[in-house]
Amino acid sequence: WDRALLQLPPRWLVEFGVSVFRRIARGLRADFSSEKPMALSLLASTMQTVHAHSAEESRQLLASDEAQRQLPWFVCPTADVPEHLPQLTERLGRTQVSPRKRKTALMNPEGMASDLYFQPGTVYSFDAYQGVFDAHKYVLDVGAGIVVDISKHLDEQCIEVMATNGNDEYAWCFEIWHKNVLTNKNA
Repeated sequence: WDRALLQLPPRWLVEFGVSVFRRIARGLRADFSSEKPMALSLLASTMQTVHAHSAEESRQLLASDEAQRQLPWFVCPTADVPEHLPQLTERLGRTQVSPRKRKTALMNPEGMASDLYFQPGTVYSFDAYQGVFDAHKYVLDVGAGIVVDISKHLDEQCIEVMATNGNDEYAWCFEIWHKNVLTNKNA
């Protein structure tokens, strides 16, 4: 973000929250208290599930169920999609790699992750913690009945989900906006 976040909970609580997310997203770098807050993590080591498949397999996946045909083109549900990342399984000499092993293997950008890459022409499906972040309501549901309206903390800034090469060159960047981000100024 370009500006400091607003109305943050006590620092100890923010640090506790970051430590919980670091258990999920090993290698997470986060600073929510500075004038330019940020959270960075390697994409393939953060996602709950990663599945690489051909474009044809992707079309079959989306067309396999009548309910899936009603979804917009950009939604690729992964709840029933098994972990499948051939580059990594070959590199580790296994037939299958669990999400936990993938996260461990790819958490260090200078390690094994440095020579693996996303292949053009391959479709990647990610389960990106949709159960924690509700984009429709713009809230984080962290469990135990704790739901945080993040729009109150962003100071009219959006959430960005991006891929870079580490040298500030973007492969892609999605901005996730919500009407509450713009209406919660000084809330």
